[in-house]
Formats: sequence, C-alpha cells, structure tokens
Amino acid sequence: YSHSTLQQVDCDAMLAQLDALMQVQRRYLDLALNLASLAAELSLSGHQLSELLNSRLGKGFSRYLREVRVAAAQQMLCDEPSASVLSVGLSVGFTSQSNFYEAFREVAGTTPGQYRKLHGRTG
Repeated sequence: YSHSTLQQVDCDAMLAQLDALMQVQRRYLDLALNLASLAAELSLSGHQLSELLNSRLGKGFSRYLREVRVAAAQQMLCDEPSASVLSVGLSVGFTSQSNFYEAFREVAGTTPGQYRKLHGRTG
C-alpha cells in the first residue's frame, strides 16, 4: 500500500471489533457476507478493511473468511461427533461439499474426516 488508508483508524480496536463480529455474533454464517458488507459493519471502507487484513493479518478477505469458517468447523467436528461432515460444512457457512473440503484441506492441511479422527473426543 503506497499510501495507507488507515491513518485515522485504530487498527487494534478494529481487529478486536472484527474478531467480536466473527466469534460472538458469528457473522461468518451469513452466506452473503462480503468485504463491502463487513467493512460497513465496522464503519470502514472496503479498501480500509482490505488493507487492515492484508497489513495486519497477512491475508485477503476471502482467505480470512475461509480460515474463520474452517476453525468453526474444526470445533464442531470435535464437539458434535454424530453430525455428518457435510452438515458441519454447511452449518458454518460453506455452500457446497466441494467448497468445504477444498477450504478445509487448504487451511487445515487435512480432510474434515481425517481431522475428526485425529482430534475427536472419544467417550
């Protein structure tokens, strides 16, 4: 970013607010969630949110969203052993099994089924 759009922005506070939107309000469940709508919720422009994610977290919006959704899926795979892998993927905001598997492998380095076998709770 040759000149920053974040001069007037408290980046740490924005990241905390973003984290709260994702973890507490679970905005990642919204299938229509996009950079512009999330930026608006944070009272930022799309450019500002994009720069914030890239400069502070080292990733773009779509990668960030995939990572948040995969983290939620990892939690669910462990907490709900009877839920099918596909239902877990759909319930955390992925639109198809192929999207879910591709993102999960990219982020976690394994398939959802393998992850559950490795990390699942055994009674």
